[in-house]
Amino acid sequence: MLFVTAEADMPSFLPAAENPPCLTTWTNAEIAWNLFIAIPDPVLLRFGTRPWKPRKQRAAAVGAMTWLHASLARKSRPYHRPPPEMMWTAAYKDGMTADRSSRRTALITGASHGIGAAAASALAADGYDVAVTDLDPRDLATTVEDIRARGARALPVALDIRSEASIEACFAAILDAFGTLDVLVNNAGVPSLRKPAVDIERADWDRVLSVNLTGTFFMAQAMGRHRIAAGGGGSIVNLASTHGLVGLGGASVYGIAKAGVAHMTRMLAIEWAPHRIRVNAVAPGATETKSRIALSSPQHKAKALARIPFGRYAEAGEVAAAIRYLAGEEASYTTGHVLVVDGGLTAA
Repeated sequence: MLFVTAEADMPSFLPAAENPPCLTTWTNAEIAWNLFIAIPDPVLLRFGTRPWKPRKQRAAAVGAMTWLHASLARKSRPYHRPPPEMMWTAAYKDGMTADRSSRRTALITGASHGIGAAAASALAADGYDVAVTDLDPRDLATTVEDIRARGARALPVALDIRSEASIEACFAAILDAFGTLDVLVNNAGVPSLRKPAVDIERADWDRVLSVNLTGTFFMAQAMGRHRIAAGGGGSIVNLASTHGLVGLGGASVYGIAKAGVAHMTRMLAIEWAPHRIRVNAVAPGATETKSRIALSSPQHKAKALARIPFGRYAEAGEVAAAIRYLAGEEASYTTGHVLVVDGGLTAA
C-alpha cells in the first residue's frame, strides 16, 4: 500500500519543487491511481467461492482504501500546499528581504531620546543600518553617535509625520542612502494629555490625533507601499500604549489615539500578510523618559507606581528589547500582535 508522508516519498508526477517539506494532501484521483497500481490482485480477491469480478471488486477495494487514506489523513492533519505567493521560503523566514548579503535597514521615528533612541541603539547592535528622525535633526546627534559607535551606518532625517510631503521626502532620503528599508518603528508621538474629557478642545484633539494616530498610519502606509513595490517582506512595529488597552480617567484623547494604533496594527497585519509584511505593536506602560520626568509630579508618580505590580517604571531599554524582537527574525511568524510591556499593570 502506498502512503505519501513526506517530500522524499512523492511520486514523480508531483513536482517536488512546488511541495514544501511537510505532509502533502493528495486528490482522490491521485490516491485511487496509486492504489490501483500498488495493490496486488490477490489482495483484492474476496474470500469464498464466488468468482473474481475484476472491474467491480477492484473498484470497491479502491473506494475502501481511498476512504481509509482520507480518514488517516484527517487524523494526522496534513498541511495543505499553500499558493506559491504565500509560501514562506527560507529566504523569507524572517519576513525581511530575500537578499541577505546586504545589511538590513531600519527607520525609527522620534529617536532623539527615550524609547526611540534606545530602539535605535538596539537595532544598530543587532546589525541594522539605522535612519532616525525628529522634527529637528540636530537633536539626533547623540543617537547618531551611539549608532555609529556600534559599527552601523546612521542617517539623521528631519520629519514631521503630520505632513505627507515630509513623509515622502523622508522615505526618498532613506532609499537614496540605503537603497531599501526593511523595518519601520513608528515611535514618534506627543505625550499624554492630562485633561478631563469635558474640558477637551478641538485643538487638543487635533494635536494628539494628528501625530499619534494619523501620522502613524501614513508612515505605515508609506512603508507598506515601499515593501509591496520591493516584492514584499519587511516589518512594522508601532508604538501603542497601555492607555489604549485599559480605561484611565483624565487621559481620554491619548488613550483613544493609542487604542486606534493597536487596532490599526491588526487591520494592516491582515491586509498585508499576503505580501509577507509583518505589522505588530508594543504597548509600554509608564516608562522612565525625559518627557515623563518633566511632566510627573512626585504625587502623580507615587500614585502611578502604586498601580504597577513591579512597583517601578519601565526603562527605555526594556521597551526597546520588545521592539527589537518584533522587528527581527525571531518573530517571523508573529503579526497583528500587541506586545504589552507594563510590569503587570494590565494583568492586575
